[in-house]
Amino acid sequence: GLKSEGKVPLSEFTNKAGEVQVSEGDEIEVMVLGREREFGLLILSKERVDAIRVWQRIEKSLEDGTPVEGDIASEVKGGFLVDIVGVNAFLPISQVDVKPVKNPASFVGRHLKFKVIKSNKRKGNVIVSRRILMEEEKEKRKQEFWKNVKNDQVVYGFIRNITDYGACVDLGGVDGFLYLNEITWGRITHPKEYLRIGDEVKVKIVEIDLEKERISVSMKQLKVDPWQKIE
Repeated sequence: GLKSEGKVPLSEFTNKAGEVQVSEGDEIEVMVLGREREFGLLILSKERVDAIRVWQRIEKSLEDGTPVEGDIASEVKGGFLVDIVGVNAFLPISQVDVKPVKNPASFVGRHLKFKVIKSNKRKGNVIVSRRILMEEEKEKRKQEFWKNVKNDQVVYGFIRNITDYGACVDLGGVDGFLYLNEITWGRITHPKEYLRIGDEVKVKIVEIDLEKERISVSMKQLKVDPWQKIE
């Protein structure tokens, strides 16, 4: 209830580039560490509060899965070091992506969301996962897709894989199969004559098996059957 001025070291507001991240008039949250004897000023800290708030977010993420944000600071043995607002967390290489990481160095410096899978505040140990969040997001998209999918629906997707008899089309969390004879009205002997992995394609859903969660799609049925005009 008293009115008093306090001081916080400027270093607590300075980023790694040496830039001051605060302006006059900003409202901040600080912790009282003590009182300066000579002038009676309060000795304050913003970093102490930030550390408390970060650990609260880490514990919340561990309890209910709320994502935390952080910067991948460096590559270490077996994974990466992630900076979560001053708290160092370990990201195992197996928890970076749903697919194998071919170029780990490309992740350094990226600001991403993670899920805390283990933490020990006393020891300062935190382990995070990005893969779990990606899998959960994929599952949500999958459930949404099956809830809304209909026969004859026209959708966009990406060619994920090519086989001798067709191609897998990623429709947003769910794969549809595009058979060789559904690619074009023209004659082709292999899908690679017409498609490449990564191509975006427009397809029509021609068959849905909800029990087996399988979908067949067609590209050619979006075009006019040439036999109708053959005469």
